Amino acid sequence: MTDQPPGFAPEYFNSLSGGQETPTNGAYGLALDFDSTARCDPDWIIESAADRPLRLTQIDCSRDGARVAFQSLDVSGVITLTPHASGWVKVAAEIDGRPVFTAFAEQVWEEYELYPAGRPQRVVEEDAPGRIGKRRSWISLSAAAWPQLAPLATEGGWVLARRAED
Repeated sequence: MTDQPPGFAPEYFNSLSGGQETPTNGAYGLALDFDSTARCDPDWIIESAADRPLRLTQIDCSRDGARVAFQSLDVSGVITLTPHASGWVKVAAEIDGRPVFTAFAEQVWEEYELYPAGRPQRVVEEDAPGRIGKRRSWISLSAAAWPQLAPLATEGGWVLARRAED
């Protein structure tokens, strides 16, 4: 997996001021949100994979990022969020110590948007290839952007997951 961030600058919306956060504060905000989701809403369903259960477990969170363990049937691993030198937040997942997924996250408005490594430009007239809802209750990821997710995707090529209680 590559560490090459997208070829455009990330944005981090501050809902209190209506302006932009610094990348450092934006990264920490995303880490806090990720950590909170694992603690408060650990049970998820991967709808696009026949309602496959997914359980999140908080590991740690700091200004340096966050780590959350995941378990889905017989598959388990760790998702790590870290501030990247480019200003992006790197999201990396591994299973049995093997990297299996890399994305770069930003908060353009109230939702988080995710892009694959090396994406040359921002999507302007369509949704980002990955999105997390503003209440962090759902996520959608494009299997076209992350082909390794194809076994979990709908016929239309999207991986859709949501909190189990929604």
